[in-house]
Amino acid sequence: MDDRAMRFRDLAIGQTFDFIDPQAGTKNSFFHRCRKISNRSYRTAEDAGAPIMRIGTVACRVFNVEG
Repeated sequence: MDDRAMRFRDLAIGQTFDFIDPQAGTKNSFFHRCRKISNRSYRTAEDAGAPIMRIGTVACRVFNVEG
């Protein structure tokens, strides 16, 4: 799958990703590497104790997917 077409809903739990579009990096405000932890939740990948965030829409694009 093309990385540009990847959506949050397509990620497996445990995969890491960015919200930063490499083609428009200056238009994003959340710069932390993230890890999907449930169908609608994620947290900063660097800190396992970071607060859990809930995604607004599972259709949002994600980039630089690993894992």
